[in-house]
Amino acid sequence: MPVNYLRRHAIELYLKSLIYVLHRKFKIPFSSGGTLEKPKIKVLGKDYELENMHDIRLLTMYLMDQHNKLIPCFFHLGIGVIEKDILHKINKINSIDSKSTFFRYPKTGDHIQDMRKSSVRQKSTEDIINSMNKKEGKYVKALLLVDDEDNIVDSFDIDVDVFPDLNKNLIYLCDYFHDLHAAYRWGICDGR
Repeated sequence: MPVNYLRRHAIELYLKSLIYVLHRKFKIPFSSGGTLEKPKIKVLGKDYELENMHDIRLLTMYLMDQHNKLIPCFFHLGIGVIEKDILHKINKINSIDSKSTFFRYPKTGDHIQDMRKSSVRQKSTEDIINSMNKKEGKYVKALLLVDDEDNIVDSFDIDVDVFPDLNKNLIYLCDYFHDLHAAYRWGICDGR
């Protein structure tokens, strides 16, 4: 989970930097008296200080809106429209971690969400044995609790791949926004 937190945080920082670059380079005024030192943006009719905003869905919506308005200014640089699927991937992440706390803390106060991110899952002994039989050449990590007479009283699978699609989306989006950020810095900001 710590790696997922870092990936999600990188996405958030890329989005903020991309927004900032557009405002600075194209002299787009910030919302409600925001400045380059204290930027503010308006998303869905509400003002947000950029430094206190952690909702990557809203940041992405804002970036896509600003970016698409400016396409004629930098299309000649090979910077095209932001892929439509990006917001879909962002929404999947945001549905789990809209406040940047889910991956950061082991316990968030939401018992159901905390259970979802645990790599230790209660599983019947029979299911664990079936997994062992299916995974030829692969190990199965499990924990078996026994009583004083060595009877199995509970069993847990500790090799659960937590949110495999989410991991793929985080990796994809980190790479995507890294590349877009490099294109902005090179093409729009002359390498600065």
